[in-house]
Amino acid sequence: MISAAGILVSIITSFFATNVMIVDAKDKVERTLKGQIIISTLILTPVLVLLTLFLLPNEISNLIDDVEKSKVKPWGVMVCALAGLWSGLIIGYITDYYTSNAHAPCQKLSVSCKSGPAINVIDGLALGYLSCIIPILALAGKLIFILALK
Repeated sequence: MISAAGILVSIITSFFATNVMIVDAKDKVERTLKGQIIISTLILTPVLVLLTLFLLPNEISNLIDDVEKSKVKPWGVMVCALAGLWSGLIIGYITDYYTSNAHAPCQKLSVSCKSGPAINVIDGLALGYLSCIIPILALAGKLIFILALK
């Protein structure tokens, strides 16, 4: 159900990208991609809530050896799906910030490239390591939040 809803939401999001936020210039590509990820997240959030709360049974077994200990409530499925959805949005925005030439990290890296290959490699590695911090924290926070619900 969740996958099917995701497919329908992606079709709706594609409609927005092709008919509302039309890309007719190079500078509109990033704005359209950001709009798509926001639209899909905002549409899929209430859809996930409705699907999980009204269409799932009261208890779900996740097929681990001990079936009694592996019972999950519908709200648990909802929280897991929403945590993944919203952490994906955060990761998408952070990835855009660190890889787009419209933002300071890539602009600073391009300036350091003029200093020579060694500086370029060092600054590039440092930027790559720095860009991983927030996505790792988002994933770790999501896992801690989900484990705290058990």
